[in-house]
Order: sequence, then structure tokens, then C-alpha cells
Amino acid sequence: MNIKVIILILLLIILSGCANNIDKNKINLRYSVWGGATEKVIWKEMIDKFEAEYTNIRVKLEMIPGGYSQKLQTMVAGDSAPDVFYLAHTSEFINYAAKGNLLDLTGHINSDKEFKIKDFFPKAIEMFKYRGRIFGVPNSVSVFCLYYNKELFDIEGIPYPNKNWDWEKLKDVSIKLTKEKSGVKNQFGISFNIHNFFPIMIFQNNGGIVDLKKKRCLLKGKNAQEALQSTADLINKYNCTPSLAQQESIGHREGTEALFVMGRTAMYIGGVWLRANFRSIKSFQWDVAPLFRGRKRANLLVGSGPVVYAKTEFPKEAYEFAKYIVGKEGQKMYTELGISMPTRKSVAFSPAFLDPARPPENVKVFIDELKYGNYMGIERLSAGEEIRDRMNTELDLVWMNQKTVKEACDTIVKKADKVLNPE
Repeated sequence: MNIKVIILILLLIILSGCANNIDKNKINLRYSVWGGATEKVIWKEMIDKFEAEYTNIRVKLEMIPGGYSQKLQTMVAGDSAPDVFYLAHTSEFINYAAKGNLLDLTGHINSDKEFKIKDFFPKAIEMFKYRGRIFGVPNSVSVFCLYYNKELFDIEGIPYPNKNWDWEKLKDVSIKLTKEKSGVKNQFGISFNIHNFFPIMIFQNNGGIVDLKKKRCLLKGKNAQEALQSTADLINKYNCTPSLAQQESIGHREGTEALFVMGRTAMYIGGVWLRANFRSIKSFQWDVAPLFRGRKRANLLVGSGPVVYAKTEFPKEAYEFAKYIVGKEGQKMYTELGISMPTRKSVAFSPAFLDPARPPENVKVFIDELKYGNYMGIERLSAGEEIRDRMNTELDLVWMNQKTVKEACDTIVKKADKVLNPE
């Protein structure tokens, strides 16, 4: 064989190895996470710093911008899941943990003096526990707070929202800040993702969604239905928040966020991740306030973080990478995106999160509200997503004024209890 041909073949083999990000002299890990170009830059930078510290490990980043859950399920089913992958705190996590797809990290964490579990907010650690064992490490946590447009409040001479607001105050101010022109609403008092909003209303009214021990749906309860009616009234009676039809016309959930950016809604109830989008606002000043209260203070807790695949060839190294993601350096980098609140107290209370030079000025309210955070409950069930879908489908008919709260709840309870107690 011609010597030039041999050299060319060898070069192609070397280049192919580089392209696949494989180094046979190192331990090669795969890491999957959702996100786009902005997140990819941060993850690559984080991986570079990790590899510089752990010189025997190489991490291949596999970003999945769309259809993340379905693609991950396919990889897990085919025994080809990445060594480390990112999960939200949903029933998806419970299903993976219950089926033995996730590595139990309890022993690693308990024997690791560097992990410092007490540095984490306790409610964040609870997210990735299954039967008392830890199967994931929380990287991001959030509750919901009240973003508001200072200019629209100033025009009406209304004081900004504060911790003393209750349901009635929220309703009254929302009505006052709703405007119309030629019979068409051109400004709403408040907007929100209703599927996140109504559980908060239920919790604040001393109601519940499911009883995990008794395995039954609680939406027939008086307090739950009272809260759902108050939610429906904001849409159908007081018309101070966009209806589902109006939301659909402007992009549904993303549309109501867009209304706030455009200055067409005075308040928006959302999570800490909205900071990144709202920082693009140049036409008005905005800030964030504590959530209002009902019969008691209550909030909805959500979060996400990395888990380790149970069948990884390199459990120790995969754990080290997951730990690095939620370490102080990793969380500081991720926090720079403006889409998360750190789960480590040492980072949450540092300038990385509480940066006075970057809006919102009152970002600490997310930390303050964390103690009132509640899980919806259904995310702790293997059939949680099925129950959530059925519940949202029925309640959407209430928001559209096509069913009463009682009618919808009767249907939800009947269907949910069958799922919770299969024959």
C-alpha cells in the first residue's frame, strides 16, 4: 500500500476520534441536558473547568434542545443513557428511580466531606429523594413571586406590592390596573401560567390536590373548590387576566410573559427563571415582590438537577461530575444565566445571585418565599403526569367558562382515584 495512503488513513482515524470526543487514555463520560445556544456556552465552560481539575476525565456534552423527555426515555429503554443527565422534579424522576435507572447517591454524599449537604436548602434536597434515599443532586430551585411594572403602578398612584397583600388586595389592584380601548382590553392587571397558579391558590386556602398516603384526590374539598372558583373569577368575572383564548392568540404561556415585556400587563406571577427574559426590558422599570397570601402563606416549589445513570461504567467519576455541577463554582456559573436560584445557601446569599447591579432589585424575595414552598404532590407519583394532564384538561373547561368548578372536580376526582388505585 502506498505510504501516502497509509498516512491519510491514520490521520482520518485520529480526526474521527477527536470528532467523537473520545480519549482512550481517559475516562469518557456523556452528559445530557436540555437547553439552547446560551445554555450550551455555560455548560461547555463548566465542563472545561471540570476537565482542567479532573485531568483523567473527559465529558461529552449532548444538548437536546427539543423533545428531551422522549429522547431520554428512548435511551434509557435501550440501555444507552448518558452517564449523567439532567431532570426536573416531576414524576419522571420518580419513575426512573422506582425502576432502578438511577444510581443511589446517598453513600457517595454521606462519605464525601466536600459535598457539605448542610449548605443546601433542605427543601431542595428533598426534591431528589426516593424512599428516603438520594438519587439526584439539586442544582436549581424556585418558588413563584410577583413581578410588577413600576410605571403602571405610578401612573395610577398605587403603592407597589408588598408582603401584606392578600387575595382581596391582589384582586382589587388587578381590576384597577386593567384597561380597555374601544371595548378591547389593551392592558391587564395580572397574568400567569394558570397551571402553576391554581395549585398556589389551593394551598393558600388550606386545601390540597392529592393525599399521597390515602391515595385519593382532594379536589372535592370545600377549600380546594373555593380557591379554584376565585381563580376562575379573575378570568371570567373580573376579566383582569387574559382568558385562555386570549393567551392562545399570543402564544399561550409564553404569550402572557410577552405581555409583561411589552408593558401590557401590570403584574406577572412567575419563577426566578424569568429574570433573564425580563432583563431585556428597556421601556420601563420593574421589580419583584413577595407572593400574596390567602388564609395562610403558601407557594409552589419547582426545581431540577443532575442524576447519575445506574448502569454507568464509571459511577465514582459520574458522581464527581454531578457534584461539580452543584458545587459552588458550578452553581455560580449557572446562576449567571439568570434562569435559576442556587440550591446552595452559600451561593444564593452571595453576589452571584444577589447582584444589586442586575435587576430585579428585590430578588431576595425568592429566598424568603422558599420556606413557604410546597410540592404539588402528584410529582411524587409514578402516574403523576397522567393525573396532571387529566386535571388540566378538565380545569381548562372551567377557565373557559364551559364547566362549573364542581362539575370539573367531580370528573377529576373520579378519574384520578382510578389512576391512584388501579384494579
